[in-house]
Amino acid sequence: MKKINFCKATTIILIINVILSIVLFFVVPDKIAIQWVGTSPSNAVDSYYVFLVPVLSVLFAFTGKPIFTMFLFRLWNRTNEHLVTYLNLCLQVVFLTCEIYIGLYNLCNFNVAISIILIVEFMINVVIGLKLFHNQSI
Repeated sequence: MKKINFCKATTIILIINVILSIVLFFVVPDKIAIQWVGTSPSNAVDSYYVFLVPVLSVLFAFTGKPIFTMFLFRLWNRTNEHLVTYLNLCLQVVFLTCEIYIGLYNLCNFNVAISIILIVEFMINVVIGLKLFHNQSI
């Protein structure tokens, strides 16, 4: 089985996220919903906030590895570089999902709770992680 390059995948997702935010900036209304209670928006802000998710994504792309390494070392007194890059990739996928949801909600009135989407995404990431790392001891 071919090994997955998580760093390359993280970079690709990061680039997609930045490009998506630039495109969304030009097509979303002046006020966009960024916080929800269930399926109804509870906070609307200026359309410049569409760049908040990519900024956080870039920030965590560079600081995510040291943070996850420190977390795993504190948890198990050792770390696994492959697992750290996988966790960083999962975080980038969450950021991309949030950006897509902001676009779908503001353009198409997509009425599915973001919490449900993120919980399903978390469970999928755990299952994939367990499948990838089941033979490794962390």
